[in-house]
Amino acid sequence: MITTFCQLPIGARFEFRGRRYEKLALSMAGDEDRCGNIFREETEVLAVAPPPGVPDSQEFAWILPAPQRDPRHWSSYLSRAPGYQNRPPAAP
Repeated sequence: MITTFCQLPIGARFEFRGRRYEKLALSMAGDEDRCGNIFREETEVLAVAPPPGVPDSQEFAWILPAPQRDPRHWSSYLSRAPGYQNRPPAAP
């Protein structure tokens, strides 16, 4: 089943560009050679096996729903630096 990397739970196995990987962290996976690889959350991968402990009767039910995007722009989270004061611009 084709899904995005962010929907896979940690421990799930998947294929990407002909290689098999296991998801180790939110944006990291290990390949067959035990090398770490970084994946973007929207990368499309082929889900192969669920993480350990998931019953076989739940075929692909272990894939998480896509996260909801925050509609705000990233700059709306920023605040002024500590000690910032509104000063008039310097005269030329």
